[in-house]
Amino acid sequence: ESNYEISKRALAIAMGFSGNEPIEAEGKLEFKEFQVDLKRAIEVAIANRPELRELKLRLSQTKDMKDLAMSDFMPNFVLFGEYFLASDNNPIAKDNTAWTVGFRASINLFDGGVKFEKLRKAKVTELKVREYLERAKKGIEFEVARAYYRLQEAKKRVEIAKASVESAQESLRIVEKRYKTGLSKITELLDTQTALNMARSNLVEALSSYNQAYAELLFKEGIIDRKYSKLEY
Repeated sequence: ESNYEISKRALAIAMGFSGNEPIEAEGKLEFKEFQVDLKRAIEVAIANRPELRELKLRLSQTKDMKDLAMSDFMPNFVLFGEYFLASDNNPIAKDNTAWTVGFRASINLFDGGVKFEKLRKAKVTELKVREYLERAKKGIEFEVARAYYRLQEAKKRVEIAKASVESAQESLRIVEKRYKTGLSKITELLDTQTALNMARSNLVEALSSYNQAYAELLFKEGIIDRKYSKLEY
């Protein structure tokens, strides 16, 4: 009972409440097999993890910086034009108007190596961000794979716990019959009932671990908010 009250308060705090407000969890803890493909899960994570989106944005910015640095090596082109009107009494007279059109190209050849240093820094920054991005991808692939195999492990534990409950129920049925006919003692009956209660408790724990493992996988994929906000599995 103590653990139950503590769990309710922890749930309330996790939901953003004070922890003193009354809260009750509804629903039944049961087994629902989740169909998960590891390859697809990794693809979803690569597309949705926020840290990867941030690194991709930074990589795009570093590419723009490199392009900007490279543009310093290109000549500058300027096209200019001018029209002059000396009098508005007779604007079409040749003596009253003049126009000029020109084109200018320039390039800075002597800057003390500033352009080369700027380009070098831009390239180094791009390489670093690209390396961070690839490292982050590998880390996320590992996290998703680990969550996936833990989900499979939790599923096996549920299957074993279910089998243990069924076996304990059958043992209790046999011992109850033997007890009624005087072939078993009360201590044997109580031990068998205790074993069944323990098996049921292990099943509940296994079901909890299984659902937590699935939630962990959704979190590693970066889509846990979408799934649970729609009450989907």
